Order: sequence, then structure tokens, then C-alpha cells
Amino acid sequence: MIRPFTPEDTNAIIRIAVATNMFAEEDTGILRDMLSNHPTDDSDSSKIIILEEEGQVIGVAYYEPAPATDRAWYLTMIAVHPEKQAQGRGTLLMQHVEDALIAAGQRMLLVNTSGTPDYDRTRAFYLRCGYAQVAHIPDYWSAGDDLVVFCKVLRAN
Repeated sequence: MIRPFTPEDTNAIIRIAVATNMFAEEDTGILRDMLSNHPTDDSDSSKIIILEEEGQVIGVAYYEPAPATDRAWYLTMIAVHPEKQAQGRGTLLMQHVEDALIAAGQRMLLVNTSGTPDYDRTRAFYLRCGYAQVAHIPDYWSAGDDLVVFCKVLRAN
């Protein structure tokens, strides 16, 4: 079941972020802050959706409007617990995000990720989901860790 985020999901999301090596345990403060500041209304600000199975949070997607753009959004985070990966759940989350943005009249979804070998599977996932790699900036995150940007146009106008 995909459902909206509630503050009670925070610890489960952090566990998933650590299990997927998205964040080191000692670096989860920024994620906790993002989650604690997330609006609970249905505004046009950031959105967080939860993938839940048998009462357990097993996946999350976080997306937000790109500032100063015409209906462009960023996928800030998508993660599925490692024990539940490679079974279509990430694709399900991605499709839900895209469908919600299309229904809301949004135009584009961008994804920033790492260029390190640890993210090879992640980059392949975005390509399988129909995203085009549109930028590669060397040493962006840190020396030896490039920024790779993917994009999908959701609607032409």
C-alpha cells in the first residue's frame, strides 16, 4: 500500500536510509530535520509517500518543487529496504510519484545522484524508468564523487 507520510514514519525511514547506505547512522540528522519540517497539509510543497507492506514501512519517496521553475520537481529521495529490492517496489514508487505529478499538471521530474560505482544500480534504475542522463558534473559531491542528473519530461506543455 502506498500512502502519505506521517511523522510516526520518521524512524522507519531513517532505518531504510541507513540500511541502503544512503546515509551513515551519524549523518541522519539532516534527514530527521527534513522529515520533521515536512508539511502535513496538501499544499504544493514537498511530498513524501510511504510504501507499506504488512504494517511495515519498506519504502519511501520524497519529492519537491524545483525553485524558480515552471512546474519542475526534484526527486530528493527514493529508497526501498534492501531485503525488498529488485522486486518492482522502487518502480511502483516512481510510477506513483510520476502519476501524482502528472495529475497535478506538473511538467518535469529531475533526479540528482552520485557517479560512484556504489550507485551503478541506482543509475541503471533511473534509465530503466525512462529517465535520460542530462548532466554529469565531476567532483560535485566531493573529490571523486560526481553529480549525475537524470530527467523525465512528464508533459510537454
